Amino acid sequence: MPDGKKIGTSKEANYTDKEIPHNETYTYTVKAYDESDNYSLESDIQTVTTGILKTVPIAAGDYHSLQIRSDGTVWACGYNYYGELGDGTKVKRIEAVQVKGLENIVAVSAGNSYSVALMNNGTVWTWGYGENRQLGNGTRNNSSTPVKVKGLNDVVAIKAGNSHTLA
Repeated sequence: MPDGKKIGTSKEANYTDKEIPHNETYTYTVKAYDESDNYSLESDIQTVTTGILKTVPIAAGDYHSLQIRSDGTVWACGYNYYGELGDGTKVKRIEAVQVKGLENIVAVSAGNSYSVALMNNGTVWTWGYGENRQLGNGTRNNSSTPVKVKGLNDVVAIKAGNSHTLA
């Protein structure tokens, strides 16, 4: 943020500010908010030189949000009625909590009360609402902790829809 000021918002996982001058170096942090004003902890400090694009891996679902920290762990906050925060509970969290059992995560996506993560080995992990079988574990059960999606390996991208998952 230039001089500690907010530089912008985005409903997408990436944000680009085209008005920042070129050939400048900035340090910044990212804090993700969802529609209910639940927020994540601030990200690790990022340093960027204009002209070089850097993305911060975040995702916002209907009432929860996800963030990947620099150590590859996933943190979540928001509603947790179906376990979509992945912390093993169904407790609503105003401050971000670590998703249990995940490390080496390279991408996250958030759907309608469920979450998806892609591990650096190409496996996909899901948790939260599962009534439409969007968790990919062969059941209609909800899960408050991540479960590995059956039969998926070498995946390179993920996307959570309203009630379906793409990988």
